Amino acid sequence: MAEDATGKGQIGIVGQIIIAIAVALTAGGTAPWWLDFFRNRPNPAALSGNVGGAGIRPFTPVEYTGKGISYDPDNQKYAVYVFYRHDRQSDAEHVFGALRAAGYKADASETSLNEVVAPDKSPGSTLVKATSAARPARDDISRITKIAIPVRADRVSIFPDDAPLSRGNIQVDLF
Repeated sequence: MAEDATGKGQIGIVGQIIIAIAVALTAGGTAPWWLDFFRNRPNPAALSGNVGGAGIRPFTPVEYTGKGISYDPDNQKYAVYVFYRHDRQSDAEHVFGALRAAGYKADASETSLNEVVAPDKSPGSTLVKATSAARPARDDISRITKIAIPVRADRVSIFPDDAPLSRGNIQVDLF
């Protein structure tokens, strides 16, 4: 083993890397932190429009041109996030387009929705959640969602309590 000027041994850069990897792999105990990090990341191929994988296509909002929704500039003060499971992408694209037609700032992201607290998480259900500041818009968002996806309108519900959301004022969760 090589010695430095103090006479103490050095393990070298390769040894330090091996130790760092060993610590990282065992730091999380039974459920390593890095596994959750990679498991909860959005699919970059779906977000970037890269359609290299089977069944992956870019998120393409559908412009709403029907009746019952009109643009209101006051809606710009609300940020609405549409979170959807993979099989509800088409519904999310319609809801997103309808929200934009009404003047809401909207964003959308595919997710498993496993972390969401909801009374009904069955496939096909939709939940609208809002912060206390966005409570006045909650009913309008629900109405717009029902118009945007009329086939599943009966499955749209409103979370009765104010929700402490980490992103935006309102969330539309498409299970």
